[in-house]
Amino acid sequence: MKRWTRAWTGVALLLFWGAGLWHVGTPAFWYDELFNVNLILGHDLPGMMTVLRTQQPYPPLYFLCLKGWAALTGARPYAPGLEPGSGLEFLLRAPSVLAGVLLLAMLVPLGRRLRLPGATSLPWLLALHPLLLWYARDARMYAVWMTLTLAAIYALTANRRWLWWLAATAALLTHYFALFPLAGAAAVAPAVRRWGTLAAAGASRRVGRPLCVSTGLDALCFACHAGIPELRHRRPA
Repeated sequence: MKRWTRAWTGVALLLFWGAGLWHVGTPAFWYDELFNVNLILGHDLPGMMTVLRTQQPYPPLYFLCLKGWAALTGARPYAPGLEPGSGLEFLLRAPSVLAGVLLLAMLVPLGRRLRLPGATSLPWLLALHPLLLWYARDARMYAVWMTLTLAAIYALTANRRWLWWLAATAALLTHYFALFPLAGAAAVAPAVRRWGTLAAAGASRRVGRPLCVSTGLDALCFACHAGIPELRHRRPA
């Protein structure tokens, strides 16, 4: 990758990083975030796994990682003498911001694998995207799930089976809805690889673009299903 390309991508990542961290530590946990806080800080590991297994429809990977992160950083729940503003929001939301940065960073190599024109500009399309920033500033699993799903799709285009199985498994263990974009990508992956052996880039684009469109439609369906209701019921800080 040329130096100017790295700089161009780096500026987009820094822009997203700055926007993601802007006031992210403001004491403003909303209902679903408070559920996460109570789950990881109010239960020991066996108790947390019991709640997830018997009461919640979520797989455990994100919560295990967040619980480990909270233990590593010394995060503590709010209590008398530990008032809002102690940094708990920042500590628990920061992993989602980092996941969003990694998601943007993967867009360039994925675009190049699909031989999309303007692949180096893809991070700029989402650098200030309000819905992506919304999820990247949330102490929830959605930014991590999208990043793992994109990593799995990249592994398919690069024909790296070990990375595909690793990322796809991690995505499914983060959110069960990962099944839909992963299944769609796996269905068209043989065609992408077959056309990738041709010298003509135009043929690859005819396959690569539908893959991107399919993945984008999956993301849009998820946004309509999960994002819009949450935006409707979430109270402003």
